[in-house]
Amino acid sequence: MMLTISSHLSRPTVAYGMQRCAALAAVALPMLFAPAQAQSLEGVIRQALVDYPGIKAVNAGVTGAKADIDRANGALMPSLSLNASANKIKESDADQKAMATPWLTWSVPLNGRVRADIHRTEIAAKVAQAKLQVSRDDIALQASEAWLAVVRGQHMVQLAQQNVTEHGLILGDIQKIVAVDAGRSLDLAQAQVRLDAAQTNLTQRQAELQQAQEKLARFTPDARQTAAFGRYPQLPQAVPADAQQALNAMTSPALAQAQAQFEEAQARVDSAKAMHNPTLDLSLGRQHLGAIAGAKTVATATFSLPIYQGGQVDAGVRSAVAQATAAQDTLAETELVVKERVRLAYADLASAQARLKLAAQQRTSGAQLVSGYKEQFRLARRTLLDLLNIQSEYASYQQAEALAQHDVKAAEYRITAALGQLARSYSAQ
Repeated sequence: MMLTISSHLSRPTVAYGMQRCAALAAVALPMLFAPAQAQSLEGVIRQALVDYPGIKAVNAGVTGAKADIDRANGALMPSLSLNASANKIKESDADQKAMATPWLTWSVPLNGRVRADIHRTEIAAKVAQAKLQVSRDDIALQASEAWLAVVRGQHMVQLAQQNVTEHGLILGDIQKIVAVDAGRSLDLAQAQVRLDAAQTNLTQRQAELQQAQEKLARFTPDARQTAAFGRYPQLPQAVPADAQQALNAMTSPALAQAQAQFEEAQARVDSAKAMHNPTLDLSLGRQHLGAIAGAKTVATATFSLPIYQGGQVDAGVRSAVAQATAAQDTLAETELVVKERVRLAYADLASAQARLKLAAQQRTSGAQLVSGYKEQFRLARRTLLDLLNIQSEYASYQQAEALAQHDVKAAEYRITAALGQLARSYSAQ
């Protein structure tokens, strides 16, 4: 009986080798030709930093903040207006119907209100600029994670396809055996169940890949160009060796934004306090009175000292002080969160690197075990269940290695984004 089994398995062994080479070629060829593709993560990120709607919205906010500075500075300049009125005045010798009065008015900046408002708008522009940098890093990270997810999904689909192929070969061998020995029909059912499970896993991986492609489609219309995702892209700059080095060199936009918001809140306190100060307005006008009295020049000086306004000014100061306190606490919390984010990313990186090293060893050992189990199965020294189990374990080793590869890259990109260097590194290229 052993000779019969060996004779039936000798020819399939050659076919198995050819199919395995074809499967490996299907995995390797996209990787070889990936660099030649015009599609790249660098291009996607650069395009997103210009065209993504969220970036455009924040850019508009920066433009508005700069315009607000011009508005505040305009208060230092005098204003010129033309007042016109129409009326009817009946006197014994005249009938006045219209009057035009050009006015030149200047609010003397002696109370600090204008300067305080200018300072506040300048700080608000810094806040808007910091928010833009935060948004740029966030969009760059989202695009990077979507790209990495497609690479991972493609690798997982390829591994699942290989697993289906291997189980199909095993099923084919069992079918040949059952054709000779009908008593092995239970083995046929067992092999078919494992093949169905492998096909189910392939379907799940294909669905995950499609979901990843849909997420990436937010940033590029070429999310389904499979050849572009044959390998993981390299970061423009290597991440620091450890978390402490990263924290020492950190220039976090989120922290800069929180700092600018605190400074803006302090400027609002100064603006609120300036409302206690008096105002002085100087006006010069030329009244054209027509037939009644000709033209007259009018000069006025208006001095106003706030005495009682129902507690509005004091309430405004208290509100601004409370907001400044809240901004200071937010700044302290942001610093803690940013440092935690960096440390967690480094912890994820260390874990992924350890898992990748172990998974690579397991995958190498698993390949040797699968080869040995197949030879022993042909010599009737291993059962079908042994062969199916080791094939499933080998597939799990391959998948674990692919997931660890993705996690290493994802952690590196999260570290770079947390340090505020992701969008900047791609823009500097």
